Amino acid sequence: MQDTFDLAGTFSSRKASAVRRSIALKLSDVLYQFGKDYLRDHFQFEVQNIELVSQTVPSQSSSASEKAFTDDMKSLTNCSDKVDITLLRSKQMQALLQTLVARLRTKPLLMIYTGWVGFTMICYAMAIAAHKLLVASFDGYFDRTSKTSPQLITV
Repeated sequence: MQDTFDLAGTFSSRKASAVRRSIALKLSDVLYQFGKDYLRDHFQFEVQNIELVSQTVPSQSSSASEKAFTDDMKSLTNCSDKVDITLLRSKQMQALLQTLVARLRTKPLLMIYTGWVGFTMICYAMAIAAHKLLVASFDGYFDRTSKTSPQLITV
């Protein structure tokens, strides 16, 4: 039971912010692909592929422990396998989350804080995915070469 509290506390800690951001970016890639496939299948709207940088590099001002923590967790977030969204619907994942919530009920403040952190992470991932989808959808409609810089008028 103590492991559950430690896991929830570590997930919500400041040190884990780089890991949460990486997980959210991977989740946004999955949501973007899901939205792209949905638009193609249901609306016959083909979204162009665009290359977006979704990797974050720890800043130079970060402490050594934060860099080491980020480096240790890269194996969790920098996988090249395609993540399957059916993982969220699996019985094992639902049982794991139900067990986690049941154990955290004895510490309601930690449960609320961990839930809030997870909620904001999911909202961040959805916002990034929606932005990518909008940019990719309307990328062909705008002509980038016609942009001209404003000219200075001398009086």
